[in-house]
Amino acid sequence: RLLAALGDADAVIGWRRRRRDPWVKRAASRAANVLRRALTGDGVRDGASGLRALTRECIADLPPFDGMHRFVPTLLALAGRRVVEVPVAHRRRRYGRSHFGLRDRLPIVLADLLVLRWMRARWLAYEAVEVLGGGRVRRARVGARRAPPRRRSAAVRRLAALWLGVGLALAGWGFLGRPAPGTPLGPGPIEIVLAPERPPGGVLSVSVHWDAPAGSVGWAVLEGARPWSSAEELSWRRRVHPGRNELVWSELGSLPVGEPLRLRLSGEPQGRWDLAPPRLDPGFGLVHLTPLRGVLAALGLALVLTVTAGLRVLRGRAGRGQGRWWLGVASIAALAMLLRLHTLAVPSLWFDEVLTAIGAQSLAWVLHTPQVFGHPPLHYLAAWVAGGGSGDEWSLRVPSLAAGVATVVALAWLGRRLLGPTSGLVAALALSLSPFHVELSQLARPYALFLLLTVLSLGALVRALERDGARDWLAVSVTLALGLYTHYFALHVLVLEALTAAVVLRRRPRRLLGAAVAVGGALVLFLPWWPVVARLSAAQLWRGDLPVRAVHELVVEVFAPQFLGPGAAGTIGAALVAAALWSLRRRGPLVVLAGLWLVLPPAALWVTQPAHFVAGRHLAFVLPIVMLLLGHGVVGVAAWVARLVPRRVPSPGRVVRLGAAASAGALVLAWSVPTAGGLRDYYQGRHGADWRTVAAVLERLVGSQDRVFATVGALYPLRHYWSVRVEGLEAAGFPGAPVGGRGRHWVVAHEGWDRPPSLPAWLETHAVRVAAVPASWSQPGVAVYALRVPPSPPQRAHAVGRRAGVQPPAAPTTR
Repeated sequence: RLLAALGDADAVIGWRRRRRDPWVKRAASRAANVLRRALTGDGVRDGASGLRALTRECIADLPPFDGMHRFVPTLLALAGRRVVEVPVAHRRRRYGRSHFGLRDRLPIVLADLLVLRWMRARWLAYEAVEVLGGGRVRRARVGARRAPPRRRSAAVRRLAALWLGVGLALAGWGFLGRPAPGTPLGPGPIEIVLAPERPPGGVLSVSVHWDAPAGSVGWAVLEGARPWSSAEELSWRRRVHPGRNELVWSELGSLPVGEPLRLRLSGEPQGRWDLAPPRLDPGFGLVHLTPLRGVLAALGLALVLTVTAGLRVLRGRAGRGQGRWWLGVASIAALAMLLRLHTLAVPSLWFDEVLTAIGAQSLAWVLHTPQVFGHPPLHYLAAWVAGGGSGDEWSLRVPSLAAGVATVVALAWLGRRLLGPTSGLVAALALSLSPFHVELSQLARPYALFLLLTVLSLGALVRALERDGARDWLAVSVTLALGLYTHYFALHVLVLEALTAAVVLRRRPRRLLGAAVAVGGALVLFLPWWPVVARLSAAQLWRGDLPVRAVHELVVEVFAPQFLGPGAAGTIGAALVAAALWSLRRRGPLVVLAGLWLVLPPAALWVTQPAHFVAGRHLAFVLPIVMLLLGHGVVGVAAWVARLVPRRVPSPGRVVRLGAAASAGALVLAWSVPTAGGLRDYYQGRHGADWRTVAAVLERLVGSQDRVFATVGALYPLRHYWSVRVEGLEAAGFPGAPVGGRGRHWVVAHEGWDRPPSLPAWLETHAVRVAAVPASWSQPGVAVYALRVPPSPPQRAHAVGRRAGVQPPAAPTTR
């Protein structure tokens, strides 16, 4: 059988398709073959088979080294020989035993595999040219492994099979977390006893279905025999949306001892509740992590790709001959690190950063917060892993710091692949100096991580378009999915990268199948989170009022100064971007794609009309494209200046290089000087009064029996930095008459777009301003008011009457 197949091939290997060895030996052999194929890249399925038929000429192509006999098919394929496999029968060993085991042969085989990988990386390929009759030329590759025509379609099939398997695994995981049938409880507020006595610890999960109109808001509170106070309830309250809600509580040991464990449900009166049996576990398990199964699968695949890329670097397959360039990248990264470490933990947390602190305080809050605050779970998970449970500024901002520095390095690599090594270095330098990116890297929010994943997904897309390999398209899917789990605006990135693939592959439609499978893989990973996205988008999209004029003002007055640079730097940056587009005019598809990346995001904002406030950070994913164009503009202008040097001067090549370097340095310096001024102003703004200052003012004013009310923009920061006693304005009677009670009543109001319009008139009528804290980077202007409390009920008049008539104290010195 082997000799019969040798007529059409140089070597025939016997493939023991149905081996009759014990299952342990079969499993070890299968694992060894997978490892060998991963390291050598050959397609031989049974490399250890001793049944081989070779032509005499093949013997001369085998390099003589110890252990060569283990890799004969791989060595012949490297030499350009045609190797085929033929199924053969396999008979189990009847006499004797094998003398080869894992402990005595595995280290030797691994060492030989690494040697073979080294040889394969340095195998020289020659191109033979044969001039035929009629002036025709035929070219052939000699000594290089040529991919068979069907390998591309096979890679797409393997990738599709992988995503099918991942989708089935995620569906099975979701079925594992499916709750048992619930018990109808009817409408209205409901209190139910879950256990006669609170458990000593563990994790409690409750599945609640609430049949209520869309947009309704309900609450589920876990408590003991007595109701919580308004401040105590914050830690044990979970927001409930219409539909199925998976609620998780941990730290049950802090509940009152000896009291029953109750669940209180409240919401719209017409809503009907359905409660599944509660589940108590000693710790978090797969069932509790069911909502995060998509992001966890994406992180697992990302880990595999990262390890694979690291092995390639260690084997010397990447970065060869680029030592000086990488040294420049390392210097720029060190500069970026220093700029982002400065004043990192100086100011207090900003309002949105306090929301990150809430979501990162425990794994139970990581599961719940993304369903309330409108951001995906990946950044909350990263902040929790980094120690966000401590709530300090350093721990919460470190993930953004690391992502910001990594983005600088990734952008340099992407610029090198797209536009050249010098353009990549200049783009990375511009990004490291950008005040906007420095701010994003010091912000405990997901924007820095979102930028990093955008750059990585673009880099993976570039490699996939160049090589069309399954591993590259897999990297595109994983980075896109992680971006979607970081910020919902990553949907723009997905659409833009799909358009990029369509434009680049417009003349090779067959290769579009790989891009389609990659986009489908990203959506498979994101599909488990889709119910949350549908609910949040229904409450946000097409509910705002963003006319074209407002979009134009945002682009010209907000986005352009932040992306291109402050003051004169913005003008210089715009000119450099225009120069880059002009230098790329002969690469039409690249210019079209750059225009799509710059124009489509603002257009999508106007089409969707979001109800949420829009700022420059929401479109920060465009910043890498702007920096790439700016860096290439510097290189393009320098090249144009170099062409003006006359060729008759002595050493024209040296003069041209010096002229190009001098012009590029002058352009970078001209852009960097006003940018450095913007950085100085940014750092100065981070010093001064913040929410810790407001907390200190309240500490001096407020007594133990007093009540403090605050607007929404001040409520969460004061609960974080001062006390959970702070209540919302509605508890003070706003917008009606103030409520009475013991002690003084204080109101903390902040300046900003989310302050109620009728609040100033209400405060003018019912309160006296006693203190003010000026605005800073992390805190808007804040004023403290003393409410004129109405008289208390008669039965308590003697106890609190004297305090009701006390005038507010004199205002402290403004800080």
